[in-house]
Amino acid sequence: MSTITSSTIPPEVNVYFDKMLLMFAQSRLIYQQVAQKRSIPMNSGKQQIFRRYGTLSAATTPLTEGETKSPNTMSVTDMTVEVKQYGDYFVLSDWLQMTVQDKVVSEAVKVQAYQMGLTMDSIVRDMMNSTLSAVLCSRGSNGSTPTETTDADIMSVVMGLMQGDARMVTGQIDASTGFNTAGVLPAFLGFASTDLYDDFQDLDSFKTLEKYSKASNLYNGELGATPHVRWCFSTNGYVTGGTYSNFIAGEEAYGVTGLAGGASKVIIKQLGSSGVGDALDQRSSVGWKSNFACRVLNDNWVAKLTCTHS
Repeated sequence: MSTITSSTIPPEVNVYFDKMLLMFAQSRLIYQQVAQKRSIPMNSGKQQIFRRYGTLSAATTPLTEGETKSPNTMSVTDMTVEVKQYGDYFVLSDWLQMTVQDKVVSEAVKVQAYQMGLTMDSIVRDMMNSTLSAVLCSRGSNGSTPTETTDADIMSVVMGLMQGDARMVTGQIDASTGFNTAGVLPAFLGFASTDLYDDFQDLDSFKTLEKYSKASNLYNGELGATPHVRWCFSTNGYVTGGTYSNFIAGEEAYGVTGLAGGASKVIIKQLGSSGVGDALDQRSSVGWKSNFACRVLNDNWVAKLTCTHS
C-alpha cells in the first residue's frame, strides 16, 4: 500500500473539510452547469426517476357554443437512473508531524476535491457523448473527416436544437457603448476542449470575453461565444484518436442526481482507528466519497459536434 505522511486529525474538522471539498470541486464542474439537478431522500432507495412531459400542439379548433370539448391528455415519459458510489483515499503516517510543518491534510483534501470534480464531470461528459444527436464537422479545410469546426457546422447544431424545441440557457446581453464591445445573443451552452481554443478564435463569429458588453454571470470555463452558443472550455474534453466531441445543450437536456444528506463528503480516520491493524498508531487516512448518477433526458435538446483540430 502506498503511504504518505501527516498528523492526527481531530474529528470536529470534518465539517470544515467537507466545505473545502465542495468548494474546490465546484471549480472543476463544467458539464453539469445546465443539468436538471435532483436528489434522492435518505432511506428512499437508490433510483431517481426523471419525468418528462410532452408538449401540446396548438388548439386551433374553435370551441362550439354551449358544448364542452373533450379533455386533452398529458404525455409523460419516466426515465430511471441508479445512483452509484465513487471515491478514493490516501493513507497517511504519523512521521511527518515530527519532520515537516506543511498542512498536508488540507492539501490532500484539495487534491481530492479536484479529483472528485474531475470524476463527476467525466461521468457527465461521457453521458453527453452518448446522445443520439450527432453532427460531424464537414465544412472545414483541413482535409480530415471530420474537419475542424466552422461557424456553419455550429449553426447546423443550433438549428437542430431550435427545431427540437430546446430552450436556450441564457438571455440576451444587450450591447453597450463600451469601445469594441457588442451584445451576446440568447444562447445554448457549449462545451469544448481547451485543445481547440485556437480554432475557435479563428472563427469569424467567435467573440471572446473582452468583447462582451457585460462580462458578468459567466459560467465555469466560459471563454467566448458564437451566435446562440456560449462556450465553456475544459482540459477534460472528450477526445479519441485526435477526434474531439464538443457538446451544445439547452435547458433540462440531461439530469444529475445523488443521495441527499451526504452525497459528497470527506472521510478522515485518525491514527489507531483501525485497532490492532494499526497497533502503534502509525496510520491515518483521508478520503472522499460521493453518490452520483446522470442521464440524457431529451436527445433533441443536446447534441454532439465532432471535429478534428486544424
